[in-house]
Amino acid sequence: RAANISIPLTTGIYIHLGIAYALQESDTQKIREYIISIHNDYEQEAFKYGLGGVEGDNTSDVILEQKHLIGSLIWAFVRVFKDKLLDKYDIVSIEHEEDLVLGCSCGLESGPRKMHEERDCNGICLLAKPDMILRDKISKELVNIDLKTTKGFTYAWRKSFENSLQLCTQIAGA
Repeated sequence: RAANISIPLTTGIYIHLGIAYALQESDTQKIREYIISIHNDYEQEAFKYGLGGVEGDNTSDVILEQKHLIGSLIWAFVRVFKDKLLDKYDIVSIEHEEDLVLGCSCGLESGPRKMHEERDCNGICLLAKPDMILRDKISKELVNIDLKTTKGFTYAWRKSFENSLQLCTQIAGA
């Protein structure tokens, strides 16, 4: 049986990859080709972890469904949001990893984790990876766009963002 993979998490990762690519690419044919390539990557990852091809099991159908969901959500983003976003904002970063060192003891205060490690720093490194950091073209304010996929939009799910460590690290990383 399947081990070490979460279908919802993996689906979300591939949606993020596709949107990040689409934001930086204007050629729709190249976006289409990229979606096909991530469909193939998604399927290979699912099979690698034993999620497909089990006789009498519906996992192959689920994989196919998720591949279509990935492509559909990327195209929906491109068709509905991309131009509006790019008309109003400049892209500062997309899916950029930022090391935040808390309690730096080496005097460096900021900079990549590796530099702190080389200085035997006792600080704690926190990885921030905001989905999108944009800058308003008029006000110049920074905007953090955090993409989320969910199987259900509930009150508890919405409330969870009030104390979200992930959201806090993304804002700090911006």
